[in-house]
Amino acid sequence: MCFDRAGLPLERDISHGYHLRQDARLLERGSKQRQTAFLSAADAFLACGSKARDLQKTRCFNRAAECYVEAKDLIQASDAYYQAEEWTMAARYARLAGKFDRAVEIIREERGVDPSTANSIIQVCKVVYVQTKEIE
Repeated sequence: MCFDRAGLPLERDISHGYHLRQDARLLERGSKQRQTAFLSAADAFLACGSKARDLQKTRCFNRAAECYVEAKDLIQASDAYYQAEEWTMAARYARLAGKFDRAVEIIREERGVDPSTANSIIQVCKVVYVQTKEIE
């Protein structure tokens, strides 16, 4: 309410995201309610990240990604980390989500994925591609 009165809508929305995240943390682990609550918080942070600038933008996208991880939506987590320019985390969660092509794409963009993580992901992708006969 104070941010609203001060004419700071972005800060109000960020505060709301933190409030949603705090409420989600209080719910029983593994419950559908908790998952839904974290998705709501993630969506709130993602919306804020789209409006924010610089460091605040990065923080919002990171909070969104963390909430998506808690909600077990790894594809969205990867996308949010990508928007936060956290390349290693974006590639890691793309792999964990089973989006191997996307993980390799992030690595090949050469934006600073940790080399050991990149090698690990590429090895896993090779194994998966061989098993599914998708290797060229």
